[in-house]
Amino acid sequence: MVQSLEQLTMDGSVPDEVYRLMRDAIQKAGDQRGRLFEPGQEAHFQAIAAALALKAAGYSIQKVSA
Repeated sequence: MVQSLEQLTMDGSVPDEVYRLMRDAIQKAGDQRGRLFEPGQEAHFQAIAAALALKAAGYSIQKVSA
């Protein structure tokens, strides 16, 4: 049975591909510290980088009612 990314995330399980995409995006954003953004803004740019990496890989991010 195939589950949606949203359901897997709610269940506490993140597929390896998604984890690697987010990890790599966060690492790349961290490498830009001091060049593209001010120190202390890491979390903001890491979140943006992860969201854009998922979108570029063909995933969609949608808010679902809890």
